Amino acid sequence: MTANEKTIVKFYSAFAKADTSTMTECYHANITFRDPIFGLIKGDTVSQMWKMLIDNYKAELKIDVSDIKADEYVGSARYTAPYSFGKTNKKVVNIINTRFHFKDGLIIKHTDDFDIWKWSKCIDPLNNRTQL
Repeated sequence: MTANEKTIVKFYSAFAKADTSTMTECYHANITFRDPIFGLIKGDTVSQMWKMLIDNYKAELKIDVSDIKADEYVGSARYTAPYSFGKTNKKVVNIINTRFHFKDGLIIKHTDDFDIWKWSKCIDPLNNRTQL
């Protein structure tokens, strides 16, 4: 296992334990994160996003990660994040493909990609709220 693969494992192990401090330790100070929902965010805002998500879904947090690969500069993984969403607590299973770039042994760029069309079917255009 490469050093950067170990960093990916550390990140997702911390995620599964709702340990945002350890997740943040895996990030470079100049981290950038992008996904279809949050768009591009940078720096401390990335850690704040994870904290908010974990605080909202901590009770049912379950992360299943696979296909971890990394060399000296780039890496990837795939994870599943099941959760209940909205007032109806509808079960959602989000399958996310992740790409990483590394600098100084830390993640400097983190990109999550998932089926936004499937996720966006839950938007209620009358209330501009997500209804799942």
